[in-house]
Amino acid sequence: MDQRDAIERVVWTVVAGALAAAVVVLADISAWWAPALLAAINYALVWVRAKTALPSPGEGLPGLPTGEA
Repeated sequence: MDQRDAIERVVWTVVAGALAAAVVVLADISAWWAPALLAAINYALVWVRAKTALPSPGEGLPGLPTGEA
C-alpha cells in the first residue's frame, strides 16, 4: 500500500467518524453509541463499495488520476 492509499483510507475513516458523531449529537443519544454507529457506517460503506457505487480505497475517484504510472 502506498501513501496515497493510506491517506484515502484515513479520509474515509474520518468521514465515517464524523457521520457517527453527527448522528450522536443530532439525535441527542448517549456517546456510548458512537462506536456502534461508526462500525455500522463503515459496514455500509464496504457494502456500497461491493455494489460498485463507490471506489475501493486506492482506486481513486472516477475521472481523477490514481497516481499510477
